[in-house]
Amino acid sequence: MLSVTISELRAHCGRDFADHIAADLASLGRTPADEEAIPLTVLAEATWDVVDLLLAMRCCWDRGGWAVGVEVACRAADRAMVNARTEDIPALRSAVDAARGRVAGTVTVEACQDTLDAAYAPARPAAYVYASSSFFPFAKIAPFSSSASYAAYAAYAAATAATAAVPSAAYAAYAATAAYDAAYESAAKRAGDATTTVAAAARAVAVAVDAAARAAADVERFAQRADLLELLAEVGP
Repeated sequence: MLSVTISELRAHCGRDFADHIAADLASLGRTPADEEAIPLTVLAEATWDVVDLLLAMRCCWDRGGWAVGVEVACRAADRAMVNARTEDIPALRSAVDAARGRVAGTVTVEACQDTLDAAYAPARPAAYVYASSSFFPFAKIAPFSSSASYAAYAAYAAATAATAAVPSAAYAAYAATAAYDAAYESAAKRAGDATTTVAAAARAVAVAVDAAARAAADVERFAQRADLLELLAEVGP
């Protein structure tokens, strides 16, 4: 069973993050001691935020969290790939396949790293958005890039998560965030294209488009959560 402690969260993710998780647990009536092992399945009851759960897995990345985190990232990238440009898909698919192969032991770390440059090229606009943001890399919505670029970044991040030890753990969360943003941008474009905008109605249209896009992005987030819970259950006690 994958578990973490508040002390580990503080060491790997920072005091503010550890306090945030402790507050989530307190909402369930649990006040764990600093060194008490907290199963990730219990954390999943305390928070619906998949990014928080993936970040917490940095603490158990080298004792089973790696395989779970990379697979969640790969599944998010798989779904996001529907938004990728056709010409980019081979490179993105190679990156995701290499990530899975790395976890399975059939692909070397060097071979996985070799896929990164080709995957990063179409992801560069999204990477710029994240890097330019004060809340990089865990924006709930990071607009002003294309859904195709966010989809590419999800694949790039999944492969990066598979290449190294604890320092790469955050890239599983990056992949989840990018897939969420890809779903948002894709839905926003569809909703915008289907709406006739006039000056008097511009604000109402913008609100409607944002609501539709957030709803579509939330579907992706729920899918990520379902993936994570399924994989945690497979790890077992």
